[in-house]
Amino acid sequence: FVPKISKYSPFLSSIYAVLESVAKVYAVGGNKEDLYFSFQEYFEKLLDDPEKWGKVSQAMLGSIIAQREIGRPSIGGKDSMSGSFNDLNVVETLISFACTPVKIEDVITPDLKKIGNKLYIIEKDEKAYPNLAKAMTNFEKLNSYIKDKKVVSAYVQDFGSVTSSLIKMSLGNKLGFTIDYDKALDFNPCSIVIEANSDLDFKEIGKV
Repeated sequence: FVPKISKYSPFLSSIYAVLESVAKVYAVGGNKEDLYFSFQEYFEKLLDDPEKWGKVSQAMLGSIIAQREIGRPSIGGKDSMSGSFNDLNVVETLISFACTPVKIEDVITPDLKKIGNKLYIIEKDEKAYPNLAKAMTNFEKLNSYIKDKKVVSAYVQDFGSVTSSLIKMSLGNKLGFTIDYDKALDFNPCSIVIEANSDLDFKEIGKV
């Protein structure tokens, strides 16, 4: 769920929510072969207000577009259209859960592993509307690198920046990092920060 986007576009927020859940599956070593979604939707009390129903329609449409582009379905979830108390309403919310079985030998963790390893990033496009086909191509490439043991850690950027993502990655094993990246402090959801022990076909941004 990406509340920063949802407050102005339930449609885009739903697309990003689905894409982010998929990115997190790929970041630990999974892929979309046996992946399924489950969605949690939470909206204000709708009554007979067309504008409020329009927000729900936007969110559902965004999730359907994402499912079709990614090629995997949602098989369940829960809807709630009662998120109002007096004059207070919840933010338009669609939360995407993605799950799939993964072989234990293909699983990686997000903590940085070794001094001297290179840092890369799978970037989202500059435009607000994500290129889902391009994202999935990059995710599949990441999956092949993980299986070849070239990628040893990965972290999906969500609420913060690349810098905050790397700080979280570095704390577990008390390692530092250097980066040279002009968008190091930008909010860029669904991007993936990668640590690798080999050269990769992604944008290099620094070293451990």
